[in-house]
Amino acid sequence: MLREDLIAGLDAVDCRHDINGRLTFGEQSSIITQPANVCAVFFTPGRDDHVPHRGRLYLGVIHKHTA
Repeated sequence: MLREDLIAGLDAVDCRHDINGRLTFGEQSSIITQPANVCAVFFTPGRDDHVPHRGRLYLGVIHKHTA
């Protein structure tokens, strides 16, 4: 899933999300949703990944922060 597609879906349902600065660096980007604390991390595709858009960010990991 492309980063912009997930963000568009969150925006469509008014789900607040912020950049997760702790996991955004280099060729990696992360967002965290509020109030659910779900974190999504996006990466550029690896050499062996077969994707249509090599220069864009794809969802690599999604997890829920718990106390």
